[in-house]
Amino acid sequence: MSLSALCSLRPRRRPPARRRRPGAGGSSILEVLIAVAIIGVAFVGVATLSNVQNRSLISSTNLSTAQSQLDEDVAWVRNLAETYTWCSGSGGFNGSATNCANATARTENYYFPIASAATPIQNFQTACNNTVSDTLNTALVTAINARTLPSLITARTVVNDNITAHRLRINYTTSTGASRTLVLTPTVAAWCP
Repeated sequence: MSLSALCSLRPRRRPPARRRRPGAGGSSILEVLIAVAIIGVAFVGVATLSNVQNRSLISSTNLSTAQSQLDEDVAWVRNLAETYTWCSGSGGFNGSATNCANATARTENYYFPIASAATPIQNFQTACNNTVSDTLNTALVTAINARTLPSLITARTVVNDNITAHRLRINYTTSTGASRTLVLTPTVAAWCP
């Protein structure tokens, strides 16, 4: 074997490992910890924002439901005021009572007492002319107050707004803070002399 062949078999020396200079390439553990902390703060911010958004959505849904319940109750009260009658000689809602057999709801014969006897008419006129208390609407107010409140309506208060005009004021409040006032005069009051 030749000398040049033997020299080529000799192990070559490795170059010494390069040392990194401070500030040159790569990251230290401190930099990684700072990055993790920044990402953690960002996640907490996103979670908080998501929580606020969920609360806002729930509040908006409750407000919408409360408004819907108010609309339904107001429609019910208006319908009740339109079907309230004195055709039997006292306030009520039964158009098929003895004295109201031929009366169809929301027609002229439905509201005024149609009995041939004078007592039902006198009762109606007395109720119409009472300026001390609203005896014309007593049964109507009782029926309104007897209805169960929808879940998000916390109060429905019925008061006489004007006794002479037989006008009622109904104040509503909801658990969401919304409120509404309905002022109405029952149709039967139009037949008062």
